[in-house]
Amino acid sequence: MDHVETARLALSMRILMPSISLPPHMNGGGPMTARNNAKALTAMGHDVRIYFPAHETGHDNWDGYEVHRIASPNLYWDYRKPQPKWKKLAWHALENHNPWAAAAARRQIEDFKPDLVFTCSIENVNVVTWQAAQRAGVKSIHQAFSTYLLCWKSSMMRADGAMCAGQCGSCRNTSIGKRFHSQYPQGLVGDSNFIINTHLKHGYFKSAKTLI
Repeated sequence: MDHVETARLALSMRILMPSISLPPHMNGGGPMTARNNAKALTAMGHDVRIYFPAHETGHDNWDGYEVHRIASPNLYWDYRKPQPKWKKLAWHALENHNPWAAAAARRQIEDFKPDLVFTCSIENVNVVTWQAAQRAGVKSIHQAFSTYLLCWKSSMMRADGAMCAGQCGSCRNTSIGKRFHSQYPQGLVGDSNFIINTHLKHGYFKSAKTLI
């Protein structure tokens, strides 16, 4: 083993990545970003496990990283499928603090023993994941690339297509738990200054160091 390989192994971490989903179970920006992050971190020499809710449980190895499929901790995992209005309302309410998601996070942390918890799409796996990591003594980082934590539609856009000037009262009141749990991550990364500053301006991630 040469010195470069020795140094690489010394710097490698065990990284747990809770995710909304992964392709082919679900496509879209969140799942694809999570998959690309896992592949990139594995290529850098880190030991990566990604877990997400799916229609069936199980675990595999994809491209060198672990994949664990868990039962949905919320009422359903595929929120893109039509659901009764009451179920949608209950799903969004649980996204502010879901004790079943917290239990799933604790099980994964206890089993994998990560050095870091890294989230990008926090839907389904829930904001309580950050609290579970802190209570286990594990640092966490969140990657923000949408306004899901501020807006239940993830867009901060009105029905007429106009951008919202700020967080409306409805979204603010239905995101209280998300804002509260954002105090736990130690780091916040984003695709732009705009997406980071939008979160900070509305009182999110007060304890996190930021990086584009």
